[in-house]
Amino acid sequence: TSELWATAYVGLFLLDLIWPTLSRTLVQYFQCRNLDAAGEWLEADYRIRCKDANGELDATYATYRVIVGFAAVVISIGVPLGFLALVHAYRRRAAVDTKVSGALGWMIDPYRAGKQWWFTAEMARVLLLSSCVGLFADSCWLKIMAAQLISLVFLVVFMVYRPYRSALHHYLQLGAMCVPVASM
Repeated sequence: TSELWATAYVGLFLLDLIWPTLSRTLVQYFQCRNLDAAGEWLEADYRIRCKDANGELDATYATYRVIVGFAAVVISIGVPLGFLALVHAYRRRAAVDTKVSGALGWMIDPYRAGKQWWFTAEMARVLLLSSCVGLFADSCWLKIMAAQLISLVFLVVFMVYRPYRSALHHYLQLGAMCVPVASM
């Protein structure tokens, strides 16, 4: 198992890095644009028809929609929950085991005791802003308002709980979170 912990850092970090893009790409499969008499077509790829002009679901799109929907749920929600489970299960062991600390320290060490949940909360914020806002909001102004509201809520939670140990981490995160809120 020591080899597993040695490679876990790179694997988990890469998963954290590609997760938002992968989630957004999967969610885009459900964003179809109505082109009136031409039917509905996938916004991400206009070669794929979602519905015909009568509103009937395209058979090929319907088949892939089930598969992509399953993958979107598993990846979009499963990855943050998996990270939360890892942090919860191994945070005490990471304090004494250098291999575990090396693999999971970047998800545990920056946070104050009892505030390790912020890593998962931050992943939820990224998921909401990168994938869900576009899925549930049709108009541009509604997307902007939803993104600003989500950003404001997470900023308030961040300010109340102050999850980081380091003042530098706190102010860097605060600055990054203020940008969308300040654009109101």
